[in-house]
Amino acid sequence: MPQLRLTALKSSVPIGFMAALGAFRHANAMPELGVVKLGWEPHGGQWCAVLEVSNEIGADGLVQLFVERVKSVGERPEFAWSKAVKSSSTEELRREAQHALEAMSADNHQLADWFQAFGSELAHKEGVLESTPFDMTVARQLFLADAEWLTKSLAEPDKKRGDDVNAGSFREALFGPWKYGDNQHSLGWDPATKLMGAFTPKAPTSMNKAGVRAAVWLAMESLPFFPCFFESGLATCGFVKKGRKQSFHWAVWESPLSLTAVRTMLAQAPGIEEDERAGRGLCAMYTSAIYKPNKYLTSFQPAVLKA
Repeated sequence: MPQLRLTALKSSVPIGFMAALGAFRHANAMPELGVVKLGWEPHGGQWCAVLEVSNEIGADGLVQLFVERVKSVGERPEFAWSKAVKSSSTEELRREAQHALEAMSADNHQLADWFQAFGSELAHKEGVLESTPFDMTVARQLFLADAEWLTKSLAEPDKKRGDDVNAGSFREALFGPWKYGDNQHSLGWDPATKLMGAFTPKAPTSMNKAGVRAAVWLAMESLPFFPCFFESGLATCGFVKKGRKQSFHWAVWESPLSLTAVRTMLAQAPGIEEDERAGRGLCAMYTSAIYKPNKYLTSFQPAVLKA
């Protein structure tokens, strides 16, 4: 079957792995691609994401599909219900999740998946939600409002250049190289883009960000793969807690997998032992600890290849 090598989406960077999942999730909703599966192949000393599709398409065609996709999704109720998960109440989440469940059908449960990914109504302190560990926002950053703004910015054609600007961002995100030329916060998911304002006299709000807009958007779109649930507190698919420390664990595989198989793999990854990897078709496993030296900075640390 035809394959598309997403050479910029690398296995050893949390945001790269997340963006690959987000791209895969949206690709499954593009009828032009036919049947879509996700795999990984060696590239530059690590692995890059590979989309296997049943309909032939080139890199430019895929980029254009993403440009049209982000314009077609329209209003995003999953982002509009609150500006930030951390400041929301359990009652708000319960109400919005109930609406999502009522709108759910046998073949469309995406909205419900989003609300399950934000947090658990059972894990709270005095009625305030504890949000997903992917929510590393602080101060003026607003997890949901910022996601909504980013979606709209990628859907809005440039006044002079039309869709070329957004197409360029998706091309950079998917195929690279990442130039980090956008004034876009990476939300703590890219260890290469930490803002160190908390350790300097300069306020973080006055510091220019360095990110890749479409890569951050694609990474955000991976959240429905990581539901939250209650297990003596908030627990999240893909994360392991040891005391106060928490880390993200993920695996990469060469043989392309379907959407359902990928969901299963993500849920099982933290518990897979070394002697089980070959039998499951895994080529590598990574872990990235959450770095939180003070109340102002939270981010993923550089990933470690598990022995």
